[in-house]
Amino acid sequence: MLRFILAFIPCLALLGQENIEWEWTPENLNIAYWYHLDDTLHLDSLVYFETITEATFNELKKQHVEFITVDSTKFKKEEDTLFLKTAKGDTLLVDAPEEMEDAMCVHHYVGEMDVLNQYLVMSELYESSEVDLINQDTGERTRSFSGIPNISKDTTYLLELLANPYDENTDFGLFKIEEDSLSFLFAATYLQWMPNAVIDSVYWVSDTSFILKATPSQRYWTNEGFYNESYQCIKGTLLKDD
Repeated sequence: MLRFILAFIPCLALLGQENIEWEWTPENLNIAYWYHLDDTLHLDSLVYFETITEATFNELKKQHVEFITVDSTKFKKEEDTLFLKTAKGDTLLVDAPEEMEDAMCVHHYVGEMDVLNQYLVMSELYESSEVDLINQDTGERTRSFSGIPNISKDTTYLLELLANPYDENTDFGLFKIEEDSLSFLFAATYLQWMPNAVIDSVYWVSDTSFILKATPSQRYWTNEGFYNESYQCIKGTLLKDD
């Protein structure tokens, strides 16, 4: 059902799509809806996005540190049940089969973030998916994200940045890591570009900057209704966290 809906979205978008030239300017990159002020504005005083070359992207990517690890001794999947080892014993996550439609939920182990003492579990839902953080001591869910979050090199920040194919924009959420907990800083929706649908990874390359490959929102889908594989490399830099 999810595949059908996602395939239908580009057809709807193309009905009203105008043939407008779009440029990778600072104005287009940094315009966003900021929830704190309930307004659309340029957020370049908080986070500044700029274009970079592919060569610069590849060189910067070497600085990335991966904080998600996989330990096959801490989990197992048997039929419809995912077992996670915790300090209090096994935590069991039981799937709800696809036949249950709206109530469908299939659990997949992604890995763990030791800096947060959390497991990452992706839940495949009927028309979407989410990623849950599950405390490795208690087995309790502590927070849910729409995609896999990314941790800065100095483990100060956690970033959620992902494409919204329904609204054709980008959801951005920033959190501060305090010991093994998260404090919400701010959220915004970038209106003019989206992480590329084919290469959507985000890489922290310093304590305050990250890189990704992006596509203009109006070109996220091709005229044939497929994901657009073309992209521009961009870099985001945190300037303020308040």
